Amino acid sequence: MGERIRQARRSKNLTQQDVADALNVSVQSVSQWETGRTRAEPDRLLTLAKLIDSDWEFLADGKPSLVSSSGLMAASELNVLNGYAERLARLVTFQDLGELDLLPVQHPYPNAVDDNTIVVRYAGSGRLFAFEVTEDDNEPLFKIGDLVVIDTGISIRVGDYVVALEMEEYLKNRNTGVFLRQVRGIKLDLEDKTLIELHAVDDFNHKPKLMKLDADYDRIIGTVVEHRKLRRR
Repeated sequence: MGERIRQARRSKNLTQQDVADALNVSVQSVSQWETGRTRAEPDRLLTLAKLIDSDWEFLADGKPSLVSSSGLMAASELNVLNGYAERLARLVTFQDLGELDLLPVQHPYPNAVDDNTIVVRYAGSGRLFAFEVTEDDNEPLFKIGDLVVIDTGISIRVGDYVVALEMEEYLKNRNTGVFLRQVRGIKLDLEDKTLIELHAVDDFNHKPKLMKLDADYDRIIGTVVEHRKLRRR
């Protein structure tokens, strides 16, 4: 995301100071967005997209925008029920999330729900995906059969549950390279690379991971925004 922000800013002949002044943030914040040390909050990203005449979703994850840069959806496209915006999340297998860039871009507000989508009462910031839990490494919180929805466009924070991709492991085994974990710590290494401490709910049988984020390699795919528990007898 940082490189896309930098390129779009430069194409408009704007300095980091220009962007900082327009968004009422510090130059350091803009610099950290562009270097990948932090991610712009959704409201800042929408304003930034409008400022540099770019698609907000392209800035977030490199995909064509499904929402205008102003953040406004046409009335005919936005379903609102009791004050909650409704969107559709594409239903995928957990392993498919490792190839997110290959998944087709789907308009989030179609007229009909099919077998590959679920309705989510959440406006979201990025692309929404849903998957069924198939592993027991996060029981008892996430049990096999539960449904989880992730958003690819929001910043991660300590305490969030995220889907992470470990590329080297994924290339060896699609079943172990993508995993659901809780963020327990975020810090920078000596090279100013972001390190994320990831823990399974079942810490006894699954060791914590310290992941160095790289947009083209190891990365956070999305943050959990909804968890639907399978009803059991």
